Amino acid sequence: MNELDLNLTTMSSSQLQELLNFESKSALHLALRNLFKQKIDDGEIKQSRDSRGYVEEYTIPKILAIEFIIKHKPSLLTDLLENINDIEVKVLFNLIENLDVSDLPSDRFVYVAKEEFSGRYKVGISKHPEERIKQLNVGNPEHLTLVHAYLATEEGNLSETLAHKLLSGSHIRSEWFDKNTDLNKLPSYKDSSILEC
Repeated sequence: MNELDLNLTTMSSSQLQELLNFESKSALHLALRNLFKQKIDDGEIKQSRDSRGYVEEYTIPKILAIEFIIKHKPSLLTDLLENINDIEVKVLFNLIENLDVSDLPSDRFVYVAKEEFSGRYKVGISKHPEERIKQLNVGNPEHLTLVHAYLATEEGNLSETLAHKLLSGSHIRSEWFDKNTDLNKLPSYKDSSILEC
């Protein structure tokens, strides 16, 4: 299994081990137990045991498997977003928004800029959104204003791709979205200081 099949409703720990290239099933089981101890204890993640009582296999609901993948190998999800439905995108955004970003090396932001007259939005990614808006204003016929930003995940392009997917109903072309785009679908930015430019 070289890629995640989003048509599955569950994944086995063997499938996750192969997908994520974990060195052993016991290492994977330890990582699953560390992340999902309560869900395993509550039976949300099923376990099958061998004759000695050791866990042989976990069966993980798809959304929890995706959460596990986000934390261990987020680049796997980038190519799969065309097959994710809107509810799953919202769940992924919630997972990303609630990640403890203190240990992530990301210093990029997904930003939303608004054109002054047309009201169209541009959704992009940058280490310095306020500087990026200044650059865009040089070549854009309408003045752009930064209206929304939030910290990207470690795989920053994944966050931008998720934003584009979530707003796809208002998509015009490339990174541009119409004036009726509902920005409330995007994660909120917890530190508003970036918008004070």
